Amino acid sequence: MSLLSLKDLQLMNNLTPEEREFHKDFVLRQRLHTSARYRAKERHLPFNIKPSDIVVPEVCPLLGIKLRPGDAGRGNHHAGSPTLDRIIPDLGYVKGNIQVISFRANMLKSNASLEELELLVKNWRAQKQAKVA
Repeated sequence: MSLLSLKDLQLMNNLTPEEREFHKDFVLRQRLHTSARYRAKERHLPFNIKPSDIVVPEVCPLLGIKLRPGDAGRGNHHAGSPTLDRIIPDLGYVKGNIQVISFRANMLKSNASLEELELLVKNWRAQKQAKVA
């Protein structure tokens, strides 16, 4: 399945390459926005962002992997799928508290605190060094 619908694909045939990229980016930001609005409503989180507040970088700012939209927003995620992250989860989807990161980074962040991740890395590194020695 594609990120774009059949109607979108038909429209794309009549666009310049620059217009195609703009349209793909627009559709991705719309999908990320709509999904976030739904999650915010379900979880009773603050929400005040617009699609134009969502900036999709080329690479994940946390893991450095290339972001590849694919079917983002349709539930078909891979490690490099762009996802909308709440930097401080309790603040919700508000301006200044969102970033687009990879699905992989979001999954790693989703179940652990920063302190837990730091402890995990410290202990994992110590285990690996002990096995080498």
